[in-house]
Amino acid sequence: MYAYGCWASAMNHEDMEKRARLETGNTLDKWLDEKSFVYLPEFWGRTRAFAFFACCLMVFMFFTLIGIITWFIVNVFILKKTSKTMNDKSTFLLVAVLAQTGSTVFFFILPFIIVTYCWTFAADDSGNVVNIAVQFLTFNGTIDMLTLLYFVKPYKVYCINLMRRFSSRKKHKSTAEFLSAHQSISVY
Repeated sequence: MYAYGCWASAMNHEDMEKRARLETGNTLDKWLDEKSFVYLPEFWGRTRAFAFFACCLMVFMFFTLIGIITWFIVNVFILKKTSKTMNDKSTFLLVAVLAQTGSTVFFFILPFIIVTYCWTFAADDSGNVVNIAVQFLTFNGTIDMLTLLYFVKPYKVYCINLMRRFSSRKKHKSTAEFLSAHQSISVY
């Protein structure tokens, strides 16, 4: 219900303008004529309460994830002393876990906490901070994909073979050479 109320008020420019004037008076008049202007209403404090709940949830997730990472690292070091197999693979495993969880914490959870904190507590002059945090949120998908490609061996081997196939195609000088070289290669 709350999400629908926010969505409905932001989708209609006239209703959004009425709600902005109702809640802020004439403070936002110079921006109301811009087509890119979006106003998310306060709904008598419900918006900030929802943002506070989201901020608390993300802080809880942050500390839970840090606790799980710490527990994992301690268990890997304990098992490293008792198991020969674990000893050989533990360094790569630790680096993989730290890279993947670190990217999630740094590029998703912390920026989300910053954005919801600034929104919840109406931090003064927080526009640039929020914009930088949102930029970090956009990097999350790219960094996560790159760590997945690097640490999961079948993906890495597939991408390396794909790059080799593309680089070998560039070396052919004529169409006839290309066709004769790639007739046996199946796409599937």
